[in-house]
Amino acid sequence: MGIRFLYVIAMSFLAQLFSLNLLASPCLITKNDCSFYLCQDEWRGCSQGVAGEPKESYLVDFGHHYCQKFLDIEKGLFSSSGELWLSEVRQCLMEKMEKLPENISCQSIKRKSNGHHFNCYYETGFCDLPFKDKRQLMNLIKPELKRLDVLLSGLGVIFACNVPSPPSVATDLTGPF
Repeated sequence: MGIRFLYVIAMSFLAQLFSLNLLASPCLITKNDCSFYLCQDEWRGCSQGVAGEPKESYLVDFGHHYCQKFLDIEKGLFSSSGELWLSEVRQCLMEKMEKLPENISCQSIKRKSNGHHFNCYYETGFCDLPFKDKRQLMNLIKPELKRLDVLLSGLGVIFACNVPSPPSVATDLTGPF
């Protein structure tokens, strides 16, 4: 009876492990490569409009665009701690994107990503960056600050950095939309 019980547990574990791998996206997360966003876009079908016509996609137009922009910046623009932070934030954003359900709508991905930006910026130490790095970051994303969702997310991070203990709702924006 003991061996049969262990066999059932082992098979159950393997089945769960196998099924999780089948549900994961085929997109690889790499700190120094932004093709993850292009892969996610293709896998989720976010750039395909009616009759195969291309349409605007958050994953390509924002995710990949800014990922690549921050990869391409010249050395010395950020301090060494700022460069490390950029690498960690890049990986965090991809990991959070990877955890979104396969059937989430492309519009929901955009909404969820605002929460991901807040969480990743805060969790990876934005608050501790030197002022020079924060200013450089603002200069690079300035075109997006006209978007209310980006502006509010940024203000949320600044608020969280300036309170002794941020409210739990501010650091857990991972619920479903």
